Amino acid sequence: MNVTVTQNRLDAAITEKVPRFVHMSTPSIYFDHSDQLNIPEHAALPAHFVNVYAATKAEAEKRVMNAPIASAIIRPRGIFGKFDTVLVPRLLKVAAKGTMPVFNHGRAMVDVAYGGNVAAAMMAMDQRMENLSQRIFNLTNDEPMAIAILLDKVFAAMGQPVKRRSMPFALWP
Repeated sequence: MNVTVTQNRLDAAITEKVPRFVHMSTPSIYFDHSDQLNIPEHAALPAHFVNVYAATKAEAEKRVMNAPIASAIIRPRGIFGKFDTVLVPRLLKVAAKGTMPVFNHGRAMVDVAYGGNVAAAMMAMDQRMENLSQRIFNLTNDEPMAIAILLDKVFAAMGQPVKRRSMPFALWP
């Protein structure tokens, strides 16, 4: 679906002579079952993607990069904010089961992106595409923290306690 939708949007943009195309991808394409932080946009991708989602997002990126249209790609990490229908609701669903599994004893580092920052970055890319020195951008709030600290902050903001349970990384799907 990611590939088909992206290709359909690219085809429509080219047909309608839209001057620029900003594509939202995902840093999931880098995932290789190891802790990673500060991944540069030009980092090599794993030989095998962790799941179909990551594989199809990588293929969609290839199509954007090869299309005959001025384009840029953004890879925001863990989008949260006022209209979040994914990240925080998923955390709440897992926590409702009684415990929140964490890897590396909660020390695994994460860096997320506020939805307003993602929207602003996309607008800036669209408005300044001719001046971009690169075409792919990883985006976070540049505030890396241990997942345990992030979870504590999220659940404290919602007034909910959370119990964490350390899980071996080998159990990650």
